[in-house]
Amino acid sequence: MGEVKLKISRSTRGDALGMTFGISQGIAGYVATTGQLVNLKDPYSDPRFNSQADREKGFKTKSLLCVPVIQQGVVVAVIQAINKKGGLTFSEDDEHMLQYLAEASGISLAQAALLKQVMTDRRQAQVDKIFIELLSKRCTTHSFVTNVMKAAHVLFDMERFSLYLVDHHHQEIWVTVEEENIICVPIGVGIAGKVAETGEMVNVADAYDHPHFQKEIDLSTGFRTKSVLCYPVESLDETGDRSIIGVVQAINRVSPKGTITTFNEEDTKIMQLFCSELSVVMRQMMMEAQFTKIAVDRRSAMNRKSSTAVPVFALASEYRKGMDAEAKYNKFVGGDNMGWVVPEKATSSLQRRSSCAKMISTHSWDLDINAMSLSEMHTTFELCLEQFNLLETHKISSQTVQAFIESVSDAYESVPYHNFYHGFHVFHSVHCILKDKTIGYISSHHVLSLLVSAACHDIGHPGNNNAFEINARTDLAITYSDDSVLERYHCSKTFELLRDSESNLLSGLSLPEFKECRRIIILSILATDMTNHSELQRSLSLLSHDSFEKLNKNSSADIYNTFFGAVLHTADLAGQAVPLKLALVWGERVIAEFSMQSAKETALGLPTAPFMANLNEPGNAANVQSGYITFILKPWWNTFKQFFPKNGSLKQAVINIEECHKFYIKEIERSKEQEREKIKERRMPEEGEGGGEGGGGGRQRMSEKVNKVTV
Repeated sequence: MGEVKLKISRSTRGDALGMTFGISQGIAGYVATTGQLVNLKDPYSDPRFNSQADREKGFKTKSLLCVPVIQQGVVVAVIQAINKKGGLTFSEDDEHMLQYLAEASGISLAQAALLKQVMTDRRQAQVDKIFIELLSKRCTTHSFVTNVMKAAHVLFDMERFSLYLVDHHHQEIWVTVEEENIICVPIGVGIAGKVAETGEMVNVADAYDHPHFQKEIDLSTGFRTKSVLCYPVESLDETGDRSIIGVVQAINRVSPKGTITTFNEEDTKIMQLFCSELSVVMRQMMMEAQFTKIAVDRRSAMNRKSSTAVPVFALASEYRKGMDAEAKYNKFVGGDNMGWVVPEKATSSLQRRSSCAKMISTHSWDLDINAMSLSEMHTTFELCLEQFNLLETHKISSQTVQAFIESVSDAYESVPYHNFYHGFHVFHSVHCILKDKTIGYISSHHVLSLLVSAACHDIGHPGNNNAFEINARTDLAITYSDDSVLERYHCSKTFELLRDSESNLLSGLSLPEFKECRRIIILSILATDMTNHSELQRSLSLLSHDSFEKLNKNSSADIYNTFFGAVLHTADLAGQAVPLKLALVWGERVIAEFSMQSAKETALGLPTAPFMANLNEPGNAANVQSGYITFILKPWWNTFKQFFPKNGSLKQAVINIEECHKFYIKEIERSKEQEREKIKERRMPEEGEGGGEGGGGGRQRMSEKVNKVTV
């Protein structure tokens, strides 16, 4: 009885008071525990009276009548009347009247309880019917999950429900989104992942108060997760021990009035019974589920689809590295050429999945792009668009998004640096910049334009620069009249893809919006031409540092144009602005591509830029990178970051560039020291040959060798 609470509602003067007290508190508590009627002329003189409600509401209780509501000898409720009108006290007739009302209320409560039980039994019968049908026939995993969701919605009035299956071998939970499409999350991530890890129920009134809840999906979609009831589904394994085979999660309990409320104690009991019955049904279909999981793993079919079945997964998810071989680009990953990147020891599949943990937050600046498969990048592309609510705003289907990004990745060439991995890295960097909350007004189609520009900015890149195209008099150089040859080619290729109705992300735009998007895409991609770097930096330096923060509908076109160009250009210069381990991979890819161009130019008899020559020597390569950082990256990034003073990613980017610079300087010194050691080793035998003409001749020959090495 000590756990029982009394809910008091008072409606005198038209207002209402809802408070909760212990069963032993106040006059109502006394009546509830004793079953005796109480009639007080002066409540404040009675030691049993609790004046807390009066103090909190500024109310004065002058008279009080309280009677019990009894069913089969048990007090189930209390009726309390306060302050009889006219300043009078409650009479004996009032007592009889209130007792009559209590008796009638007891009958009504009994009928209500009976009706509730009948409705509960009917709902349970519907659930049992669904489960019996699942036991009596074979169905796909997705069909099974869909029917379980249907059964859960019979029992609970709630906004969303999910059933997660547990894969102990890969240490993850997974959910089917549609036939043969799944999403995986490591055990321990999110509320569902934590329940799978601990086996303990979670029932929270507000998910934002739970330390493991991932709220990014709410922030990006506008959905508000409030109450959550998450429960494990357990079964006996081969050894007789209990094992968690699933997790069910109900979100936002809906009250009869249509408001969101907390899952109560009765709900938890119902959920416990539901999971107990579900366990029996799940044991029969686990083999089918395992086959589904294995088949999808092999195809790496991790494409995310929008579904109310996965309310908290989209951004809380940590995507596993796909099992399909990405042979098109993997030959350029590793960084053994310069010896800058030390190959890591072999890692387990679980460790490799953990290396992609940054996918939990898709706007993490240090996301390791090169550790991702193509399917993971395709999925992340859609997630990033959804974070800006672009799919709903511009009526873009998930199928169109996937068709577009697949076409983009296919259109990139297999070259060391300017491949789809670089294109996606630039896209991701733009996404991180645009997530900055200090940016002023930019419309949704502005955001869409920049993200499309980033993904496509080097589409079809042949692995050489504009100088090569012009000197070689290629078809592209002739077509684009030696003016930003490759950049104009990338623009053309972008709009070729967008002409395809199946992959046209801009099909939902009005004609004025499309024209504006086309203009932004073109000017942004052209801004990545390094011949425009100095002019763009000069334009940026002429603006006040709060210019982007104050962007509004009345801002000049020049400021907007500078913003668009600067954002994409910055993202294009982000290869050395990531943590050193990642930056060195991008650095070696650049060097590999420079070396390829130099070899082609030599074969064709074309002039080669000095910085592209002799890059097989680590010292020379490091010197090129150091000069690039000194004269290009540092001045640009130090200017750009001032426009985003609260963006921690950009601040860290500048620190990363400095760390990278220090590494290359040390590499230059190390190479010089190695050269000095080589010269010393060559010199010592010559000096040991003796004096005279022979000795002199020996020193002369060494001098020639030194000169040759120096050259």
